[in-house]
Amino acid sequence: MTIYNLLIAEERKNKDTGEVKTFWHRVGSAFPHKQGDGFNLVIPEGLSLSGRVVMFPRDAKEPESAAEAFNEGE
Repeated sequence: MTIYNLLIAEERKNKDTGEVKTFWHRVGSAFPHKQGDGFNLVIPEGLSLSGRVVMFPRDAKEPESAAEAFNEGE
């Protein structure tokens, strides 16, 4: 069974250099239902989410930017 990480991306701009870096925050896990299509999402109690959430297999490399993660620009 593949277990997935649920992540949100936060892009921060360095005030001195202007360089933008992406920081990834793990906000939960997901795994397939035993009875067919779909997934169970496990998000810790008290965690409030907004915006987009991306799901990657636990062993996958995280994308370099939020735009890459959300396939923006395609």
